[in-house]
Amino acid sequence: MKKTALAAALGLSAMLVYGCSNDSEVATTTDDQPVATQKDILSIDDIKAKALNEIEGGEVTSVEQDDKKGIRVYEVEVTTAEVKYELTYDATTGDLLKKEEERRDQTNNGDVATGDATKEFKVTEEQAKDIAMKKVGEGEISKFELDRSDEKYEIEIKTATMEYDVDIDANTGDIVKYKEDTRD
Repeated sequence: MKKTALAAALGLSAMLVYGCSNDSEVATTTDDQPVATQKDILSIDDIKAKALNEIEGGEVTSVEQDDKKGIRVYEVEVTTAEVKYELTYDATTGDLLKKEEERRDQTNNGDVATGDATKEFKVTEEQAKDIAMKKVGEGEISKFELDRSDEKYEIEIKTATMEYDVDIDANTGDIVKYKEDTRD
């Protein structure tokens, strides 16, 4: 009798452990609607390539991951000498969902938010990403923006429980801002 009870308890424990540790490819919201997991989402580099293919001769100045009506999206800002584009892509399929354009103010050599679009910086995008990731240690980059007027990269990194904001000087590679916040 003891052996049967012990075997049943072990079997139940194994089912509970398996059920709790079974990694699902799709997470669900509280209303059981599937949402994209980080495994399903295209990389920032893939989205940047799509945006540059869409806007020939442009420069990606901002990429941010967001949720819009339950859909995981990338919001990408691309600038040319004459126009600033705001593109929204489905983060799982890479489909272009929205494209807006705004003429840039030519009297100020570009709009104030982007600064001098021709200036080259000593620190590359990849170097800035590496510096931020080394500082934080883990997570996924959810926002990447080059603020030309302040000459810095603004990077947001998210983990399951934390959100980090790291600003990197585009000329020196120094961290000029570092902020940690718990995710709600």
